[in-house]
Amino acid sequence: MTVQIRPMTLRECRRGLFRRFVRHSTDTHIWKNGVLVEQSFMREWDRAKCRRMEDGLRQKLKEGCAVHAVWKRRQLIGFCAVEPMPYGSDGQYLNLLFLHVSKPYRGQGLGAKLFALACNEARARGAQKLYLGAAPNKDTVAFYRRMGCTEAVEHIQELIDAEPDDYPMEIAL
Repeated sequence: MTVQIRPMTLRECRRGLFRRFVRHSTDTHIWKNGVLVEQSFMREWDRAKCRRMEDGLRQKLKEGCAVHAVWKRRQLIGFCAVEPMPYGSDGQYLNLLFLHVSKPYRGQGLGAKLFALACNEARARGAQKLYLGAAPNKDTVAFYRRMGCTEAVEHIQELIDAEPDDYPMEIAL
């Protein structure tokens, strides 16, 4: 499969960007308060959520977010976004706002490549650590653990409030 991974431009963040993007995750176990518990989990984007993502991603690009995208021809199949604003008691974190790979393209190393780009971006912007709120399902947390992430030492309330079910994680850069 031939893909191109590069920074996303504001011009590329257009209406219909997620038209063929499959954001679907299911699992039978989730992480809750540091413990893996049996509970069904599903996240999926409907058409309205795709529009909100397009608008939100466009706004984040305007605010200086670093967004990297994976393209297959002209179709978006993966992306990550690192926010420019520091978080944490010492400003040691930058936040990985998004990392998504369309379901048909998972398991091919694209998520790992995007994660490496996000880490490099955060490091280049002076962060000591990358913070992320992982979807709490077993598979997502396992992916980030394979990337070297651990449970976040410092839980950032503002980010937890935005996604209260997410599992706070970090990686030292």
